Parts: sequence; C-alpha cells; structure tokens
Amino acid sequence: DPELPLVSIIIPVHNAAAWLEETFASVVAQTYEGAVEVSIFDDASTDGSDGIIRAWLPRFSAATIGHVASGSRWTDPAAWAGGIGY
Repeated sequence: DPELPLVSIIIPVHNAAAWLEETFASVVAQTYEGAVEVSIFDDASTDGSDGIIRAWLPRFSAATIGHVASGSRWTDPAAWAGGIGY
C-alpha cells in the first residue's frame, strides 16, 4: 500500500551466523503491506556471516524488499545495494 510509511529494518551483525537465517526469514515473512527496506551492516565477522548475508540478498529482492548490505572487510561494493537508492 503506497499510502503506508516506509519501514526500515536495521540489522547490525558481528559473528551472528547462528542467528541470521532465522532473522532474515522473519524479515521476508513479515506481513506489513507498505514498503520495507533492510540495512545489514557486518562488523568484521569471522564466522561466515558475510556469506549468509550475500546469499540472502537475492531473496530480499525476490520479496520486493529493498536492501543494502556492507561490511568492514567486504571488498566488492557493487554487491552491496539492491533496491535502495543511495
């Protein structure tokens, strides 16, 4: 519904691989009818969190959820944004 306000979900991450699948699945499963965007910021995780984040980016796109993801150790800035115009 374009009349509803945009909802922004901010997910800070540091070695959170054990919880990311459940967290991201809950974002995709939300029932809010307005626009939703998710911002994910990985703070130098060493547990594979970055791979999980990258694997979920196409799922957010498929669910029409705008997204931006970045990490302090990520080297590919072209893969960060999808659907959020910054």
